[in-house]
Amino acid sequence: MTEIQQFYTDQSIFITGGTGFVGKILIEKLLRSCPRIKTVYILVREKKGKQFRDRLKEITNSQVKKVYPAPLSHEKLTELVGTMDELNMSRKEELKFTKLVLGKFPNTYCFTKSIAEEVVSKSAKELPVSIYRFSIAVAALKEPLEGWLDVSQGITQALIGICSGLIRVMYVKGSANMEIVPIDLVCNCLIASAWDSSSCKKNEEKSVQVYNYVSGRDNPTTWNYMRSYLYSQRYIHPLNNPYYYPDSIMTDSLYLFLILHYILHFIPAILGDAVLRIIGRKPLLQKIFKKGSKLVLAIGFYSCGEWVFDTDNVKSLWKKLSENDKKLFNFDITSFTWDIMIRIYGEGGRKFILKTEFDEEGLKNAIRRMRRLYYVHQIVRGTFYAIVLWLVWKIYNILFLRL
Repeated sequence: MTEIQQFYTDQSIFITGGTGFVGKILIEKLLRSCPRIKTVYILVREKKGKQFRDRLKEITNSQVKKVYPAPLSHEKLTELVGTMDELNMSRKEELKFTKLVLGKFPNTYCFTKSIAEEVVSKSAKELPVSIYRFSIAVAALKEPLEGWLDVSQGITQALIGICSGLIRVMYVKGSANMEIVPIDLVCNCLIASAWDSSSCKKNEEKSVQVYNYVSGRDNPTTWNYMRSYLYSQRYIHPLNNPYYYPDSIMTDSLYLFLILHYILHFIPAILGDAVLRIIGRKPLLQKIFKKGSKLVLAIGFYSCGEWVFDTDNVKSLWKKLSENDKKLFNFDITSFTWDIMIRIYGEGGRKFILKTEFDEEGLKNAIRRMRRLYYVHQIVRGTFYAIVLWLVWKIYNILFLRL
C-alpha cells in the first residue's frame, strides 16, 4: 500500500461539488485507488427542478462508476446580499447592482472563489488546510475512460461549434496559452495535495499552502495550435453531421469580432431560420446565435488574456511522491503531448457528448460529406467576394465617376 493510500485508509471524506465534472472523477478515483476509504459524504442540493436523490442517481448511473486579497470580506458580501433582498430589487436592478459589486471580476464564479479563499486564508491557518486551483479541465487522458467527458462545458461547446461549422469567428488571442488540463490529472493532484497538506505544520505566521495545477510554462499549448490541429483532422476524424465546412477566424479585437460576428453568425442565422420556416420546421438558429454570443463574451476575459502561475508547490509535491504513488496518482503535466491529448479530447467529445461512433463505412461517408461541404464553402465564399467587389465598384462609380 502506498503512502497516499495509507493516508486515506479509514478516512471519511466530505466533498462539495460532487455532482459536477471534477467531482465525479474525484469520487471515482478515490473509490478505485483508495479501496480502504471509510466513507465519502457528498453535499447535493436541488437544482433546476431535480431532486437531490435524482442528481445522486445520475452519478451512480454514469459510465464512470498564492493567496490573493479578496475584493471584500465574506461578512460584507453577506450584508450586500441581505440588502438586495430587503430592497426587493427587480431583475434588471439586481444585474446592475451585481456588476457594481463585481468590479473588475468578469463573473460571479471567480468572484465568490476569491471570497472563499479569503475565508480559508484567515480562518484556517492552524488547520491542515490548503487551497487547490486548476485551469480549465477537459477530457480525461486515461482514467476512468480515455477521453471521458460528462457535461458539455463552455470550451467544449465552442470547439464542437467550430468543428460543426457553426462558429466562424472566435474572440481569442491566438498566441495566448490556452490553459487546459486533463481532468484525471487534476483529480490525482487534488488527492495528493490533501495528503501533503495533512503533513504540513501550520502556524499563524505561515500562509495557507496554494497548489496551482496548470499547463503554464511546463507544457503550454496555444489557441493557434488547437485550431491548426483540429483543422488538420477535418478529413481524418470528421463529425457525423456538420452544419457547414469548419473554418474560422481568430481575433482579439472586440470591435472586429463584433463586426464579423454579425456578418458570419447573425445574418446566416436569420436567413437559415427563414428557410426553416418555409419548409415547415421550427426556427432555432437565432436562439443558438444568442446563446453563443453570451458564451463568447463570457469566456472572452479568459480567451484573450495571459497569466503566469506559480507552480512551485505542485512541482515540490510531485517530488515528494514515492514511485508507486507517481504511477497510481500521476499528475505530471509533462507526461503527455498536446497532439495526443487533443485527439483524445476530440474523440471523447464525439463519443460521450455527441454520442456518435463510426464504423469504416460510416467514416467514409462522413469524409465524403466533408468534401462536399468544402466545395459548397468555396462557392459561397467566391459569391461573397464577388458581391463585395460589385458593391465596391458601385460605390466607386457613385462617388467618383459621376463627379
